[in-house]
Amino acid sequence: MAGFVSEDTREALGTFAIGKTTLKLLGLDSWQRGLRFIAARMPLMARWGDGRSLPISEAVIMRRGGDSRPSWKRLLGSPIQMFKRLGGRLILVDDNLEDSGRKTRVTIIGAGPAGLSLGRLLQKRGIGVLILDKGASAGASWNNMPTHLRLLSPWRQVRLPDTPEAIAPTEAFVSAERYARYLRDYARHHGLSIVEQAEVSQVERAPDGSMIVRTRDGGQFRAAAVVNATGYFSKPFIPYFPGAASIAILQLHFSQYKDPQQIERLLGGSAKKALVVGKRLSAGQMMVELEEAGFFVELSARDQLQFLPGSPWFEWLERILPVFEWMLLRLGLGRRIKSEVPMEGGRARRLIESGRVPIRGDIERFDGQEVVFKDGRREAFDLILYATGFQPALDHLGPSILRDPANGLPRLRGFESGDVPGLFFLGLSGLRNWRSRFLRGIREDAEVLAKDISRFLAKHR
Repeated sequence: MAGFVSEDTREALGTFAIGKTTLKLLGLDSWQRGLRFIAARMPLMARWGDGRSLPISEAVIMRRGGDSRPSWKRLLGSPIQMFKRLGGRLILVDDNLEDSGRKTRVTIIGAGPAGLSLGRLLQKRGIGVLILDKGASAGASWNNMPTHLRLLSPWRQVRLPDTPEAIAPTEAFVSAERYARYLRDYARHHGLSIVEQAEVSQVERAPDGSMIVRTRDGGQFRAAAVVNATGYFSKPFIPYFPGAASIAILQLHFSQYKDPQQIERLLGGSAKKALVVGKRLSAGQMMVELEEAGFFVELSARDQLQFLPGSPWFEWLERILPVFEWMLLRLGLGRRIKSEVPMEGGRARRLIESGRVPIRGDIERFDGQEVVFKDGRREAFDLILYATGFQPALDHLGPSILRDPANGLPRLRGFESGDVPGLFFLGLSGLRNWRSRFLRGIREDAEVLAKDISRFLAKHR
């Protein structure tokens, strides 16, 4: 354990370390008993093998990479919660480079559909995988989606590899809440090792060629390869408008929106005039919900609106979409198509074409309680809702990853970083084609990336 927690560190911080050496000294034979030992004595003293007693303020849990275990939360259960309630700080240290003769492991950042798909595919290849996620469970970001949101693609296009029928949804188009539950069930069914509430703060390449992932709570995870599968949802984009920071109007991004009832609570129930900024799918969804709830809604869009076909044409289009997309890919047009989804037809289109939702141009600036549009019109609103998209969530990777200022994407060679060998990406727009950002494309990209990583590990054994 000295390589992870020195005597000086233990003495200065009062750190209690659980590792093979410590367990032997304490006469314990499991991680769970070790943490119960800590929890039972917090905030008293822990006795080290040399006879000294130290106050326990931190627990450093070290796990050797060869172990195949469930998530930390499931492994440790109530003792870890007891330790935290008593004021302890938990640090997870995972030595992911295994002893000679064992499989090299991969650390995946993000336990959403991309991370879980790749984790399962690598698991099938016999490659040890550890998944880190800053949420409280697998698929946690899906719990933050709007209440009534459903996936645009049918279930058969968004299911992850090796999904058993026992956990598969029965409806053709799945709600965000149901999909979040499915992701949790999927991770549990396949026994994927997930460290929850582990927010990554930095990824770096060590002098020996291995990758080191650090988390904000002091955790450190070493691997031969790292895959960033954090997607977009955790980094909402709001364009800059002069005066926006100083106005008293409530401003929310789509990522913060749940439903009209939430908006009514935030506004106190009386104010009802909302401006939705955006022109694509999420803008239309918020616009329709708010208008049906009695809000007066206007829409600010820079360019001309485009719409998806309305029902039943949309359902018919969904059936033939895989064939149509296959033809485009065969023709080599995959990278030329933009990964942008227009506003839904049907109700959204009727509201706009009937004039019930007026269309305003682009915003020039904010002035007091008013929005000043580029055509000179000034209008007061109670609420501004931004449906202006997302950017790649990559800030946690640190400054070593250079990005294109135009789109925020890293420099890549296929799935691999062009700046940091051993760092791969999944779920970014245009990785292979326009579908790479969407669930139906991520599933296919994960198959290709699993093969690429297998070759990388064989080459760097």
